[in-house]
Amino acid sequence: MIKNKRTHLEINDTLIILSSIFSMIVIAGNIFALKFTTIGPFSTPAGMICFPFTYTLGDIITEIYGYSIARKVILMGLFNLVLFYIFLKLVIALPPASFWHLQKEFEAVFGLSSRILLGTIVGYLSGELVNSRILSFLKYITQGNIFVPRAVASTIIGVTTDTLFFNIAAFLFIIPFSILLPFILQQYLLKICFEIVGAFAAGFIVKKIKKTQKIDIIDPYHFKWIEKYKKNQDGETH
Repeated sequence: MIKNKRTHLEINDTLIILSSIFSMIVIAGNIFALKFTTIGPFSTPAGMICFPFTYTLGDIITEIYGYSIARKVILMGLFNLVLFYIFLKLVIALPPASFWHLQKEFEAVFGLSSRILLGTIVGYLSGELVNSRILSFLKYITQGNIFVPRAVASTIIGVTTDTLFFNIAAFLFIIPFSILLPFILQQYLLKICFEIVGAFAAGFIVKKIKKTQKIDIIDPYHFKWIEKYKKNQDGETH
């Protein structure tokens, strides 16, 4: 006889939807990054149009469900991305059919180099985790107030980490530094502009979800050192 230890499992549909969209955009952004485009005076990988949405979604998930859940979503996005590349390499390795003559073109488009993949993983993981951690920290400090300024501040730091780590890991010593530096700055400025707009959209969505689901988690566990510091300070003053 099987005994169920848990008789009730609460499934949050909104979190599942947000997590699914997050992983989809992470994978799509890496595919689109294989194309370069020009937006006004800026030249950038086309995948740049996707990654601001990952930060916006990350802000929403962190703000509502807390850093612990957001970290799991970020790691799941990384797992899905790596799994996608494994299957992609397997598909490339499969022998083409005799009537299909686009193997070289397929490899040229999807045969991502190991450095690009490394840069993607390092940039994505560091940027998203830094963004989520700082947003959660600022929420704890402000007790959940001023979401938009917090989201913009955390995203600026996260995007800085992401952009630097990705471009250094992927392109350093491949692209001349005189070209790489302006290229990094262009990406950075575009991402920040998109993120500022995204923060206001995220603020609207966060308010709606909090109101309908009555969920608003602050992560005190991750910031026990703050409480310890406060107690020590109070002890010294007395």
